Amino acid sequence: MKTFFLIILLCLESVFAQTKSYTVEGEKFTLETLCAVKDVVWGLDFLSASADEIIFTERGGKLSICDVKNKSVREVVGSPSVVAEGQGGLLDVLVHPKTKNIYLTFSEKVDGGATTSLFRAELAKDKKKLQNGAVIFRSNAVEKTDIHFGSRIVADNSDYLFMSIGERNKRDKAQVKDLHHGKIVRLTLDGKAEIWSMGHRNTQGLGFDGQGQLYNAEMGPRGGDEVNVIKKGLNYGWPIITYGREYYGPSIGEKSKPGLEQPLVKWVPSISPSGMIFYTGDRLKKFKDNLFLATLSGEHVHRVVFDKTMKVVKEEELFTDLKERFRQVKQGPDGALYFSTDSGKIYKLY
Repeated sequence: MKTFFLIILLCLESVFAQTKSYTVEGEKFTLETLCAVKDVVWGLDFLSASADEIIFTERGGKLSICDVKNKSVREVVGSPSVVAEGQGGLLDVLVHPKTKNIYLTFSEKVDGGATTSLFRAELAKDKKKLQNGAVIFRSNAVEKTDIHFGSRIVADNSDYLFMSIGERNKRDKAQVKDLHHGKIVRLTLDGKAEIWSMGHRNTQGLGFDGQGQLYNAEMGPRGGDEVNVIKKGLNYGWPIITYGREYYGPSIGEKSKPGLEQPLVKWVPSISPSGMIFYTGDRLKKFKDNLFLATLSGEHVHRVVFDKTMKVVKEEELFTDLKERFRQVKQGPDGALYFSTDSGKIYKLY
């Protein structure tokens, strides 16, 4: 009998460990663990309006689906071969809102080293494999290094994609106009690309606000993490201007210079922002129009509140007790917020 009750107790503890309560702005929220794997969950998106199935990438190269109802994970075969070294691997995933095609950004082995590429495919009806897959864009940011690949991908409302590419730790190339190092590119749905903005370091966050304005979140070196308002043709300055410093101490460049854009928000010391979204839903009313950033070294989800002039009026660190490196944050079609971590978890906040 004692053994029976012990088993029941352990089962209950396991269930209760899946949810945790938090109070923000005087309101209680629930954070629920949906799925867990053994690799970095780099990107995630949703296969239906119910948010019952989440397609996600594992940096080592696996594409999977989290079944939210039964909290199970199944693999989807057919993703591209990746260079899973350093910061490289299978990176972001996008389910296009109109075509339902699956887009994947990843680090690809090419002549001369590796680069950040874009793969497009269809998800088979049985949702077990990708079909008709092809690489539709290869950036020319080819280097032998295994860091600063970027990369996020988002879709606008006009049949364009926006994709970020890191400067591959080749700083000066972020200022070379015809190279993809340290750039955000706009692509057609078939992969035809144009450079949209330049002078970025390592953008792992892209997102639109409620008015359709694009923003990025990028990591500085030692300090100098930034969120920027992204507009066509503008230069965001790296490495000519930055609020960061070399890892061994000295300043890098200047803090400002005519013709180079200043960040909307900056952080010194670093929080290492990765994925980002502006919350535009109605389910979490306290968070309307707030900016959320998944942070790595910061080990929290960073909340930023703006006034009507886009001046920061409040910042808050959420879920610090979890000691997680948060990699992505996404607004679900159900109005909840979803987070992924380097420890392999997917969380839901509601």
